[in-house]
Amino acid sequence: MRNIKIFLLGLLTSILLLSCDKDKNDSEECSGTTVSTASSGYDNQVKSTIEYYNSSGFLTKVETSFFDSKNDYYETYKYDSENKIVDYFRSYEGYSKYYYDAGNKVKTEFYDLDMILTGYNTFEYSDNTIIDKKKYSANGIQDTSSNYYFNNGLLDSIVTVLSNELKTIYDKMYYKYDSRGNNIERLRYSNHESDNIELFQSYFYLYDDNSNLIKYEFRDKNGDLEFGTYFRYEYNDFGNLIQTKIYDSSDNLIDSVQIDYQYCKEIKLIKPEL
Repeated sequence: MRNIKIFLLGLLTSILLLSCDKDKNDSEECSGTTVSTASSGYDNQVKSTIEYYNSSGFLTKVETSFFDSKNDYYETYKYDSENKIVDYFRSYEGYSKYYYDAGNKVKTEFYDLDMILTGYNTFEYSDNTIIDKKKYSANGIQDTSSNYYFNNGLLDSIVTVLSNELKTIYDKMYYKYDSRGNNIERLRYSNHESDNIELFQSYFYLYDDNSNLIKYEFRDKNGDLEFGTYFRYEYNDFGNLIQTKIYDSSDNLIDSVQIDYQYCKEIKLIKPEL
C-alpha cells in the first residue's frame, strides 16, 4: 500500500498525450484526448493508467492497471451542461453524486456498489465563498465540521473538528502563497497523535514563471520526506503535464517517464474537483 501511494501521488504525473490519430483527416472533428502513463515498475505496483478527456478537455474516464491485474480498476466522470461534475464512479468503491445551487456545490452523496447510501457532505457559502463543510454518516450523524478562513481573497486556513468517544481531534491547515497567488506551503497541525496540537505534516510547492507546479514535497512532523520521495514536473506550452520524475531523499532519480505526442487538437486538460 505504501508503494501504491507513492505512485499515485506522482500520478498527477508523467503523461503521454495521444489526442486522436495523427493520420486522421484534418476535416474530421477531434473527439477528445487520451492521456496514458506508464511506470518503470520500480515499485511493482501500478503498471499504467489511461485517462480519457472529451473534446472540451474535461476528464471522463480513468483506467488503472497493476502488475497484479486483479487490482485493476476504472473511474468515470459525468458533467452537467455547465461542465460541473455531477456523477463520479470508482469500480472498486462506488458512486458519488454532486448537487449545486446558484453554481455552488451544496451537497455530495456517497453510495457503495449496490447504490446504498454510505454518507454525505454539505457545504455552506458566504458571497459564493465556501465557509463551512460538514461530513455525515448515512444515518445523519455528523462526523466532522470544517471551517474555511480567507485573507485578501486567498484561503488562509481550514480548521476541522472531529469528535469521537475518546477525544475531540482538531486538524488545522495553514496556507502560504507567492506573489502570484500560488500556494507554496501548507502546514498541518493536529492533536491526532498526541494531547497537544502540534505540527503533523507539511507540504511544499514550487512553480515556474507560468504558475505550473514543478516540484512537490510532502514531509512528516520531523521534517522527513513521506515515503522517502519527492516529485518534479515538466509541462508543454499548453500547460499540460508531460513528465514526472520521482526522487528519493538523497536526490537519486528512481522513476521517470518520457513523453511523445500524437494529436489533432491540443488543449488545456481539466480534472474536476471532487
